[in-house]
Amino acid sequence: MLAESLGHLFGLEHDTLSCQCETDSSKQRCIMTDRPGRHNFENVVMESLMALRSATVEPLRKSGEVCRSARSACDVAETCDGKSGDCPPDGHLMDGTACGRAGQCWRGNCSDPHQQCQEIWGEGARVAEQECFKQNTRGHEYANCGSIDGTGSYRSCQPEHIRCGTLHCQDGASTPSQSALRAFTFQFQQDDKQVQCKSIADENVGLVKDGSSCGPGRLCVAGSCVEMSSVGVVLLLLLVCLLFCYRRRSIVEIPTPSDEKLDDSIPDRTQRSIKFGSMPSWRDEKRKRKSNKHVYGALNRITEADERDSASVK
Repeated sequence: MLAESLGHLFGLEHDTLSCQCETDSSKQRCIMTDRPGRHNFENVVMESLMALRSATVEPLRKSGEVCRSARSACDVAETCDGKSGDCPPDGHLMDGTACGRAGQCWRGNCSDPHQQCQEIWGEGARVAEQECFKQNTRGHEYANCGSIDGTGSYRSCQPEHIRCGTLHCQDGASTPSQSALRAFTFQFQQDDKQVQCKSIADENVGLVKDGSSCGPGRLCVAGSCVEMSSVGVVLLLLLVCLLFCYRRRSIVEIPTPSDEKLDDSIPDRTQRSIKFGSMPSWRDEKRKRKSNKHVYGALNRITEADERDSASVK
């Protein structure tokens, strides 16, 4: 009846007598019939009750049990807390953490150009010489900083961004692991040394991955070499914290070896502690030196007066 009412709301008319259901017409009627029919829900109810009776509620996993494994060297495994049935949000190591041979973590993945070369050219492949990356300023199919949408041409890299354009490798196999990729290999002489440059024209594979290092404190993002602090808020906060901690002096309460020998009251495996205190400001130090200078000056004047008195008595 509910379905029939909804049908009327959409402008449907009653079905004619010619409408027949595929099942037994004596028990089943068309939805838009003008006569109410009889439906047997007994089997449906019984099946639902049986399903509920056989259903079991799984107990919560123990605290510390892994519910999501780490997917890469820069990912971390999430564990259950023993109180909730939901796995904690997916987390990863901080961007910039060292990984692989010469890579660093970025958004939970390890961006390592050496590993990227081996994925394309097989075992033994490695990043090519700097002279190969200088070719990225040409903006050719085999050396660029990405394609220009809809034009079929390629962007040439600025000199400061050449390490973030086309990835150039050397050694490894003579053909890429994926035969469908368009590969380029060229060699030239540089300072009595043979330089080999191997690249891939496909942007999804051939460009340096985001997060790869392009210099000290810098990384590649969308074909540009940028400061790591400009894209990593967490890393920027860490740098601020390190700067703040650097301006604080530490007083380490660790007895010297001679003190430990003299004082037998210090038991073995004594708990060492480090206390941090505020470093005096430059202004406080200057004021303290000035005060000490006045004190020393007064003492000198008193000493000179005593010497004069002693001389006059003689």
